[in-house]
Formats: sequence, structure tokens, C-alpha cells
Amino acid sequence: MDSRTFNESGSPTLLFVLGFGNRLDGASVGWCTDRLTDAGYRVHAIQLPTDITDFEREYRRPVQVIHDEQDPAGVVGHSLGGLVTAFLESTAKRVYLSPWWGIHESKVSGWERWIIPRLPVRAQILPIKIRRDEIGTYLSDAEWEQLPKRLSPAYITEIYRAQQTRPAISTDAVVFVSLRETIVSLTAVGSAVDTDQIRLYDGGHQLFAAEGRDKAIDEVVVELPD
Repeated sequence: MDSRTFNESGSPTLLFVLGFGNRLDGASVGWCTDRLTDAGYRVHAIQLPTDITDFEREYRRPVQVIHDEQDPAGVVGHSLGGLVTAFLESTAKRVYLSPWWGIHESKVSGWERWIIPRLPVRAQILPIKIRRDEIGTYLSDAEWEQLPKRLSPAYITEIYRAQQTRPAISTDAVVFVSLRETIVSLTAVGSAVDTDQIRLYDGGHQLFAAEGRDKAIDEVVVELPD
């Protein structure tokens, strides 16, 4: 698990946990960290591995250790990062960007939901059913090429388990989503938080690659601790 600090002299500290396949050196990730550091924050960003077999051991615990070392005032979790950070023991303000609390209904069929947990296979044999345009207008060519194109049944089984056991979301948390979202389940988001906790933005799954990202990132900063 890689992590990096941006704007070491900034304050307060934000913990920014990236989504599946996001890289610390990605163009859209860099755009986001630049906007957060421009606002004065010290940003510690975490890049998550994309092939695990134990959510607790390989995601939650390492992120909790980094969280405790950094002692952030705010936690920002995008997509998979939004699922992982929902498990954190933390008093920090939470801001979720398209959190992966459920898989969008168009991405997995009923028979796949039934059979995948019964296939304890580590091989990455399942194609990822995501189009580039679903992610965001400003996703770079390099970022798209670097995204994994297949997953293992063992990985998806762990994600299912985490989604089903996710802790309740704090009533002071804020969730940014797009109504054009086709990767994470809007139903899962809507059932996890009250309507007044939801902020809408214009674009696809990844806020910091979406066409409305300039306005959206300003609204994210408003929700973060001063």
C-alpha cells in the first residue's frame, strides 16, 4: 500500500483514500490534491492495492494504521476508498466521493451475484464492465490504460462481504454523487445517509475527472474542516 504527503507544511491534515485503480501519480488525482493543497491542507493520500483476498487485513488495518499516524482532521474517501474509510475508527469529518457501498445494478447479474462467492479463485478472470466515459471527461489516456481490466472472484467476494458489513455512516458525513453514476449503487448510497447529507455534482463516477469538477471541488472544500 503506497502513500504520499502533499504540502507538508499545510494544516490541517486530510487523509485522502483513493479509489480502485487510482494512482498517486495520476493526472486527475494530481489535479485533486493540487486543489486541496491550494486550499491550505496537508494531504496524505493512499493508493490501495487492486487484488486482495482479505479486506480486513489488506485494506482496513493498514489504512487505520496510517490514519492513526497522520491524525487527520478530515477524511476523504473516493469509491473503493469510500468503502474502506467507512470502517475507520475516527473522529475526523468524513467526506465520501461516489463511495462503493454497493455495486451498480447494471454491472453484475443475479447469477453472477450467486456464483461468484462460490468460486474461491485468485486468478483475475472476471472482466471489469466499465467504460471510460463512465469515469469522467478528464480521465487521462494514461490513467485509463493503467486501470486493471479484470478482477478475481476472491476479490469481488471480499468486496461483497465488506459492503454487507459496512458500519453505519455518521450523520455529519457528506456524500458527493452524480445522478449519472453507473459504477456504484445510488440505491446503496441513498439507503445509507439522509437526503440532506448528499451533494450532487455534474459528471461521471470520478468527481475529480468529471466535467463539473471545478465547482464540485470547491463544494468539497466547504464541507471539510477549516
